[in-house]
Amino acid sequence: MRLVAAFVAVLFPIMASSQTLPASASMTANARVILGLKMEGVEPLQFDEIMAGETKAVNLDGSATGASVTGNERAGKFKITTQGSFMLEFSEVPTSMIGPGGAQMPVSFTSGWSLNQAPPSSGSNALMVGGGRSAVRITSSAATVVYIFLGATVVPPVSQTEGLYETRIVLTATFGVD
Repeated sequence: MRLVAAFVAVLFPIMASSQTLPASASMTANARVILGLKMEGVEPLQFDEIMAGETKAVNLDGSATGASVTGNERAGKFKITTQGSFMLEFSEVPTSMIGPGGAQMPVSFTSGWSLNQAPPSSGSNALMVGGGRSAVRITSSAATVVYIFLGATVVPPVSQTEGLYETRIVLTATFGVD
């Protein structure tokens, strides 16, 4: 009798597991993709008036030097809002500004960055602009706002054609470089 009882006890768990019905559940998954990097030019670089034959510089703090300083000069400023680290580089840097009839006026640029709206002090947080430029890595693990300041110097010759001169500077940022 003992043998039969043992045999039944062994079969019962097997039978119980074979009668178990499968169960399932489902859920949805969702995500919102955001761009980890937003850029905007918030202030154009402004020389105002320049006397032919006179050097004029606009510094990163917006101050100007030269014979034709008017007080209307402004440093250029970019604003970058980021959620992480990125590489920063000026990808288009002209060596001249273009005026009436294609006239060219020599220009050279300087730049620096800051984590607030105040321009960086001289020599700190510099970005190379123009020849020999190199990318700068800005590391951040949280939401960050970075300001890029752009200054420049022009040296128009005495024979410079009168008129409005313009040029385009392109700042490129590459997000996700942790």
